[in-house]
Amino acid sequence: PPEVLARSTSPFADAARILMGDWGYYLVAAGAVIACLGALNGWVLLQGQIPVAPARDGLFPESLGQLNKNGAPAHGLLASGLLVTALVMVDGHGDLVDVFNVIILLGTMTGVVPYAFCTAALLQLLAVRPDEFSPRSRRQLLVIGSLGFAYSLWALYGTGQQAIFWGFLVLMAGIPMYTWRQWRNQVNGVPTLKAND
Repeated sequence: PPEVLARSTSPFADAARILMGDWGYYLVAAGAVIACLGALNGWVLLQGQIPVAPARDGLFPESLGQLNKNGAPAHGLLASGLLVTALVMVDGHGDLVDVFNVIILLGTMTGVVPYAFCTAALLQLLAVRPDEFSPRSRRQLLVIGSLGFAYSLWALYGTGQQAIFWGFLVLMAGIPMYTWRQWRNQVNGVPTLKAND
């Protein structure tokens, strides 16, 4: 019945049980576990690399860019893990499905922001340096950039008010680290990239 599935924490497995019996329930549940483990593996790999790239660009502390003897970004994984744990603890008052939804929406929100900035930068580049592109390329890139920026705004809107609030706080929490790092680069004489370089 739809009202039972609407309240279920595993609606696909419950629907499979109704349609195929217990073996269908366990088959779908096993598929979900395998999919989650695969996604978790990908997220762990990605989670370690996200702090490494800005650290190597001189935007985050050097320690986040260091690799251990096995080539893994241990400090980056630890920092990311602590951040995710803190976020789960802050919003861990609901059941597991609620926490999962918050993490997914927050991840979407913080992941879409760089895409919005990249597409906006593309549009700005087309406006500031139009002679560097052929007329056909300009038209294509204008359409791609405009659609990408519109999609980014739509995806941000779709994450909801709570995810935007927490995502904004997460993004703003990076500003002191960025400011400290830029100051440290200046003190050490490390060149930094300027806009339009």
